[in-house]
Amino acid sequence: MNATNAMSAATNAIKIRVLITDDHPQFRRALRYFLELDPAIEIIGEASSGQQACSMAQEGRAQVVCVDWRMAGMNGIETIRHLLSAMPQVKIIALSAGFEEGVEAAMLAAGACRYINKERVSDQLLPAIHGLFAALETAGTGP
Repeated sequence: MNATNAMSAATNAIKIRVLITDDHPQFRRALRYFLELDPAIEIIGEASSGQQACSMAQEGRAQVVCVDWRMAGMNGIETIRHLLSAMPQVKIIALSAGFEEGVEAAMLAAGACRYINKERVSDQLLPAIHGLFAALETAGTGP
């Protein structure tokens, strides 16, 4: 099933539960507005820290969690590890605004399924979410 078919199936059936995790409220708000344009996506919340993300992801039964690299306290890598420890089935998309060497590799090594630079969110995030949701359905760990 490709991302387009996954989008159609999700629109007609069950919504993809997404949690946004970023320490910048303006970015979280903008990302929420962008993602809510897709009728197949349900934003279960916005976390401003890794600790909050871990709690909210479990409470809201997140299927996909978008995690920023740089956050105060628990950074993105630690957040990914904690999320996957508690929820091995969750799919994580790592986000970063910078081009620091090694960040992408480190986030993927921690368990993120995808890495997207924030400059590319508008063209890469929705296909990534739908592709990961399709993988969940195929694996039988979907909704």
